[in-house]
Amino acid sequence: VHCGDWAPSDAGRRAARTLLGIAADEIAILFAGRLSIAGKAHPFQMFDALRQVGEQTGRKIVLVQAGQYLNEAIGKIHDDAFAAHAQGVRSIHADGADADRYAAAFAGADIFLSLADNSQETFGITPVEAMAAGLPVIVSDWNGYRDTVRNGVDGFRIHSWAPATGAGERIGLAYEADGDFELYSSRTSTTVSVDMVSLVARLADLAGDPALRRRMGEAGRARALADYDWAVVYRAYRALWAELAAIRQHAQSDPNTSAWLTDAPRTHAVHQDPFGRFASYPTEAIDADTLVRAAPHADLAAYEALIGQRIFALWKMPPDIAAHLIAAAAEPVSVAELARHIGQGVGVTSELVARLAKMNLVTLDPTASIL
Repeated sequence: VHCGDWAPSDAGRRAARTLLGIAADEIAILFAGRLSIAGKAHPFQMFDALRQVGEQTGRKIVLVQAGQYLNEAIGKIHDDAFAAHAQGVRSIHADGADADRYAAAFAGADIFLSLADNSQETFGITPVEAMAAGLPVIVSDWNGYRDTVRNGVDGFRIHSWAPATGAGERIGLAYEADGDFELYSSRTSTTVSVDMVSLVARLADLAGDPALRRRMGEAGRARALADYDWAVVYRAYRALWAELAAIRQHAQSDPNTSAWLTDAPRTHAVHQDPFGRFASYPTEAIDADTLVRAAPHADLAAYEALIGQRIFALWKMPPDIAAHLIAAAAEPVSVAELARHIGQGVGVTSELVARLAKMNLVTLDPTASIL
């Protein structure tokens, strides 16, 4: 995160609370992120915990939800659930599409709370943003949150539970059958829970102790500056790139690995060269020896007329390259010779020739027969 963008100040806090309508005697609990029941954090335990904190401490609790609802229907479900399960708690929505209100939610809050229960929640950027804003954080002890939030230092991590391996087979089979990721995510996240006794106790501790909030907020901001500011992260990336480059260089120079590296795929299996993966599909492949001949009507004007049409809008070779290829193929010429003519490799040239052939601007001499 850019920690400077989140730097807290007394003036900023006062302005933010005025903008959002948070009273001086209210404890503002911030949740930030996708306001999605299935795709971020199911809100029931959060709503119920805030109700209990208000009842047990007698303090005025306001929940600030900063983000965007997936759609109006999800917003209605959220509002109805809040009304049913967070009695005595006031609610404020800071629309994530409104940059000023979203920033004010962090600047004006007292405590950050995120009970992530979703498999999509990997690193989790919002607790780090809250730490950069000087807020104490309470999070579920869940995946990436475990790495960023130091329990008892920057805030508290709350014990979480999920079923053991094997218990979700029916969920997986249902997802295979219906292909609905929203349902899959909902079926999964509604099996994840946090320790409510601990959650309510930790919220009450922070709500009733401004000094503890300040101490944990300062510790969190120091951690964000030291470990998660972009200046720090970018230096770490550069060090990683250098380390990986050294590993690659060693592997390429080692006789035991250099040979197979030369032939190794350059992309993920799903994203490999389609002409390699599906080489058996066409009758013949355009290779270095394939003879190419320009069509009688082929010229730069014909090419430009075609690429101006929407059916060819998704891919266009530079007109000067097309003109060079067409001119060089006035008489039959091999792909290898065309490659030398335009200063490109045979692979690139064969692709360019293939596209001109698709446009009927060149013809190819077949050497294979259809049996």
